Amino acid sequence: MMKNVGQKFITVTGFLIDNNEVSNIQNITLYSYKELQTACGNFGAVNKIGMGGFGSVYKGKLKDGTLVAVKVLSEESTQGIQEFLTEITTISAIEHENLVKLYGCCVEGIHRILVYGFLENNSIAQTLLGLNHRNIQFSWNIRREICIGVARGLAYLHEEIQPHIVHRDIKASNILLDENLTAKISDFGLAKLFPPNMSHISTRVAGTLGYLAPEYALRRQLTRKADIYSFGVLLLEIVCGRCNKSEQSLTTTEEDSLLEKAWDLYNRGELVELIDASLEREDIIKDEAVKYITICFVCTQEMPKLRPLMSTVVKMLTGETEVQVKLIAKPGILSEAFQRRNNTEDASSPAYFRDEGSSINDSTIITLHSLLFSSLISYKHTLGFPTQLQTQGFNEIDRRTYYSTGVMRCFSACFGKKTASSSKQAIDIEEEVSSIQNIKLYPYKELQIATSYFSAANKIGEGGFGSVYKGKLKDGTLVAVKVLSAESRQGVREFLTELVTISDLDHENLVEIYGCCVEGVHRILVYGYLQNNSLAQTLLGDGHCTIEFSWKRRTEICIGIARGLSYLHELVPAHLSHISTQVAGTLGYLAPEYAIRGQLTRKADVYSLGILLLEIVCGRRNRDSRLPSKEKFLLELAWELYKERDIMGLVDASLNGNFSINEASRCIKIAFLCTQDDPKSRPSMSTIVNMLKGDIDVDEMKISKPGLLSELSRTYKSTPNESSTRLGKPDDVFLSFNETMSYGTMTFTSIEDGRS
Repeated sequence: MMKNVGQKFITVTGFLIDNNEVSNIQNITLYSYKELQTACGNFGAVNKIGMGGFGSVYKGKLKDGTLVAVKVLSEESTQGIQEFLTEITTISAIEHENLVKLYGCCVEGIHRILVYGFLENNSIAQTLLGLNHRNIQFSWNIRREICIGVARGLAYLHEEIQPHIVHRDIKASNILLDENLTAKISDFGLAKLFPPNMSHISTRVAGTLGYLAPEYALRRQLTRKADIYSFGVLLLEIVCGRCNKSEQSLTTTEEDSLLEKAWDLYNRGELVELIDASLEREDIIKDEAVKYITICFVCTQEMPKLRPLMSTVVKMLTGETEVQVKLIAKPGILSEAFQRRNNTEDASSPAYFRDEGSSINDSTIITLHSLLFSSLISYKHTLGFPTQLQTQGFNEIDRRTYYSTGVMRCFSACFGKKTASSSKQAIDIEEEVSSIQNIKLYPYKELQIATSYFSAANKIGEGGFGSVYKGKLKDGTLVAVKVLSAESRQGVREFLTELVTISDLDHENLVEIYGCCVEGVHRILVYGYLQNNSLAQTLLGDGHCTIEFSWKRRTEICIGIARGLSYLHELVPAHLSHISTQVAGTLGYLAPEYAIRGQLTRKADVYSLGILLLEIVCGRRNRDSRLPSKEKFLLELAWELYKERDIMGLVDASLNGNFSINEASRCIKIAFLCTQDDPKSRPSMSTIVNMLKGDIDVDEMKISKPGLLSELSRTYKSTPNESSTRLGKPDDVFLSFNETMSYGTMTFTSIEDGRS
């Protein structure tokens, strides 16, 4: 059963907690300070079982005889107060056999205390990996059960509750053991709640060196895959019986980590050497231990998207799912990632880490070299483009938006600043690609075989930059292989920026990029293959379509696309209020201010989405030259019918009236709001998502006349020599509107001041 977690938040005034708010949290017992003081022997040294930067932990015995672990925050710890709040809200409503149970808390006066169930066998750090580990015999069966237990606890947090929870500090000292040596995940002070439909959040880096995922440490992008990386390191430690990083190696790169050593032995076929020497050397133990180390590599892949879900990890550990050894690449090593970024500016962004040590850990503040988005492309290369749009070779933006949940193809980003003359425009692709993380490099031969040597039978698309082929990789994975033509200089630049832009993106409404090929003259992108093609070819196509686009399905597509754009616009850290750039895209979808002045903001995408919403509701293209002049432009027709209060006549007749009038009216009104002539009047993408879901009422919103395509056309006819965006004869461009299906361009802008 799914549970809702974190619905009640605690208010903080200064550093004092509102007791009334705490008392409203369900499943929490409020203990008096006197009761806990008595239970812990007046918090005497004999009862202390741990201490750190946030306070101390004491063993206590309640009046009913229950043994508890009492975590007392120090009065000076402001960071601890925030963690105190997080810990209560995060785990007050969750219960799992592999999570430490929170009994309650105390918030009297200045006292901030958490009360947990007491686990007599302490943590893995102090037993299995600590100096006193000989007190417990950690057989292979016990280690296996610990690994599976931790994995199940994380799978519960990641996948079985809403919102999902990312722990952020999975490590040996936070895995406690009860009397039966059952693993319990503890310390939720750094945990983050993930609202529905968010694939990642950008946040301060927090955790423990030696367990941090590289993409989180360097780019501050947190996903569930960061916990999976940490679990991979923990898994390795449990099998090997030693820490990933020694205390000395935390401050130096000279000593290899356990993960680095394991990878080296894996390549030499000598993983058996890593297995804890205290384990019996039976063949079955060796085989399973080696498999567990291999699973560690799967969990610590440098590309987050290559790491499995925790539920899949559980199945790998229990033997229900085979480990795909042939897909394993070198794991992400944080020290190497730091070295790759050692020439970037130190942005002095504070990153909060915990030192490895006791069950409550000292905290340190260190400064990371931040991974600046611009550092992925060397600005010594010219990435600026002319502002004039050439009539020949102008490629349309692809409307290949897939039907199931509105999956969007994430296209090239065209950005950068010009610092070199035109004579230095050659780009060393191989050198640039090698610096991009999260991209798998495919041999040309492999892609050649996957696509039947790029045969015509496998071709599924063609455009100004090359062709797209359906392919099948060695492991059976279906892919869409985008091959740039050798003559395409513009395509080379877009190839590079496309890699930079989407190598780290991960969202259910964006097509996933698997990798690329940069051998010799070959420039190839490999995407996930989506079998139901695009809206342009199904819902809006002229041919026979076997897919039934019910009203429910259409609304899901609209919401899916909006969520994907919201992720790109507002959740990907990248950030200018606007940029001036070459105009690229498809007439009929272009925002007027972008087409006329070449000024690009996120609101240009909002305009395009408005057009697409209208097309999905109406089941026809925005421009259809076969229709009478008054009906030729869908947006113009919709506005006229809106003024006549007759917009229901626009809804696709193939629905046969099986749609919600209120929802259809709302969608059309949202389309008008998205296509307002003034960009400032267009809503943000997150607002549009809420509008489409019905969470925001649009009926009372002021709707002005949208920026109309036909009027834009007449503007171009009256100003044929417009210098900023010379499109040639508009009629000629309109004639080519539906003739090509190419991969278009998308520009990532950095939004700092929110004005866009």
